[in-house]
Amino acid sequence: MIASELIEAARAAQIGYISPDRTTMIASAHRIFATSEKIAMNDGRFDSEAALRAVHALARRAIIFDMEKAAEQAGTVINAVLFGALAGANVLEIERRHFEQAIKMSGKSLDAKHAWV
Repeated sequence: MIASELIEAARAAQIGYISPDRTTMIASAHRIFATSEKIAMNDGRFDSEAALRAVHALARRAIIFDMEKAAEQAGTVINAVLFGALAGANVLEIERRHFEQAIKMSGKSLDAKHAWV
């Protein structure tokens, strides 16, 4: 399971998309506040720490880091970081060269996609 934002990962856990016996969760730790969080009369933010605990508890393996920051530092987009994290996690047992070949075939720069190195 891949999630580009922390609460997205927590929602996937909440509705049963991940399981402790088989799921690797690859997710970003950064937050983008939902409309419901922004419009609440009081502090309507979801508890990020509780979300992290839930994801770690409900996934067999959790790979969670600030992908927004990694994308910014690499001068790329979060999807490139997600792709690199997927490649680096070796969850699909696809050789790295196949990931690199897919990037080259797309015509995009490989240098910005080295999030898995």
